[in-house]
Amino acid sequence: MEAVVPAKWIDEQRAKLIEDRVYTIQYFEVCNARAMYRPVDHPYMARFTKHTKINELTAVPPDFPLYACSITLFPALRERVGAREQLSGLICCSYF
Repeated sequence: MEAVVPAKWIDEQRAKLIEDRVYTIQYFEVCNARAMYRPVDHPYMARFTKHTKINELTAVPPDFPLYACSITLFPALRERVGAREQLSGLICCSYF
C-alpha cells in the first residue's frame, strides 16, 4: 500500500522516519489510490495528517520480513505499454 506525506507535514514527519527501522503508524487517512501512476497495485493509499503518530518498534520480531517485492512478468509489462494507471517503468522494492 502506498503512503503519502503531504508537503506541509514533511518537515515534521521526516525526522521520525529512518530507513531500515520498523514503526507503528496510527491516525492516518485511508483514501482511494491515485488514478494515474500508482507505484503499487492497491485500490487504497494512506495519507499522513497532522494527527499521525509514528512510533519506532525497538523489539522487532526475528522473522519480520526485510523486503516486500512484487515481480511483474514481461507479458504483463508489455500489456501496460501506454497505460498510465501504474508506474511500470521502474522496479519497486519496499523495506519492511
